[in-house]
Amino acid sequence: MTVAGVIGYGSAGRRHAGLLAARGCDVLVSDPDEARLADATADGCEPTPEPELLERSEVVVVASPNHLHASQLAAAVAAGRDVLVEKPIGVDPDVELAATLERASAGGIVVGVGCNLRFVPAIEALRASVVGGRLGKVLRVSADFGYDLRRWRPGRDYRSVYSARPEQGGGILLDAIHEFDYLYWAFGVVSRVSCFAGSRSSLGLDVEDVASAIIDFESGVLGTVSLDYASGVYRRGFEVVGEDGTLSWRWPRPWLLLEARSGTTEVPVEGPDTMYDRLIDDFLAAVAERRPPRTSGEDGLTVLRIVQAARRSAFGSRGQAIEP
Repeated sequence: MTVAGVIGYGSAGRRHAGLLAARGCDVLVSDPDEARLADATADGCEPTPEPELLERSEVVVVASPNHLHASQLAAAVAAGRDVLVEKPIGVDPDVELAATLERASAGGIVVGVGCNLRFVPAIEALRASVVGGRLGKVLRVSADFGYDLRRWRPGRDYRSVYSARPEQGGGILLDAIHEFDYLYWAFGVVSRVSCFAGSRSSLGLDVEDVASAIIDFESGVLGTVSLDYASGVYRRGFEVVGEDGTLSWRWPRPWLLLEARSGTTEVPVEGPDTMYDRLIDDFLAAVAERRPPRTSGEDGLTVLRIVQAARRSAFGSRGQAIEP
C-alpha cells in the first residue's frame, strides 16, 4: 500500500487526501493548525510532523499556502520523494526553484503541478481543435475567471486567507494561474506580456483583485486573460477565434459552441466534475511509469515566469519579455 504525505490540510489538501485514500493510500498529514489536524484525524488520516512525513511517505502532495510551495517542494525532492505541488509551483521563479527541478530531474524524481483545468474535457477539446487545425489559422484567444472571494470559503473571513495576503503569495494573478497555464498548454511559448491590475473592487484588499493581461505567443496568436476576485456570479470560460471558425465555452456547460461559415454547432463534451480525480490518477500513473505528469514541474515554472512578467508589467514597466 502506498504511503502518501499531504502537507497542508486546507480545502485543496483535504481534497487530495480524500482522493489518495480512495485509491488505497495510507495518508499522513502535516499542518501547523491543530484544528485542521483534528479534521485530518476525523477523516482517517494520520497527523504527522513534516520531517517524519517526508521520511515515511513514498509520494508527497504540497497543498500549503503559495509562499511555502517552493521550500516544501525542495524538502520533498531532497528526501527523494515524488511530489505533486498545488498551483502555483512557487511565488517567485528564482534560481533556487529551477535548481530544485534540476535536482529532481537528475535524481529521476517525478514532479507535477496541480493544474486541474488541463483535465477539463472542454479545455482538452480546445487544445485538440487548435493542434488539429479545426479552426484554421488562430488569430486570438480570450480566457476569463471571476468570483466573489467572500464566497470561496464559507465560514472564514476572506481577508484572513492566503488569497488576500501579499506575504503568502495572494492576489488574483497567482491564484488564478490556471488560465495562463491552459493557454500555454494549448498555444505554446509566450514572448511578451502586458498587464494592468490593482485593488479596484470594494473588497478592500492589499493585493490585486482585478487584472487584465495581453499575451503575445510566438506563434502569432494574441491572447487576453481577464481575472477578478469580485464577480457576483461564478464566471469561467474561453473563446478562440480562427480564420475558419470560433470555439467558445462557459463553465460548466457539457458542450462547446463551434461557429463556422457552415453554421453553428454545439459540440458535446463531458462536464468538469472528474478533473481532480483525473489529475490524481495521472500523477500516480506518472509515478508508476516514471514519466512526467501532464503538468510537469518545468511547465509549472514556465507558467510562473509568464505570470511574473504580467505582475512586473502591472506594477512596473509594461510589455515584459519572458525570461528563459
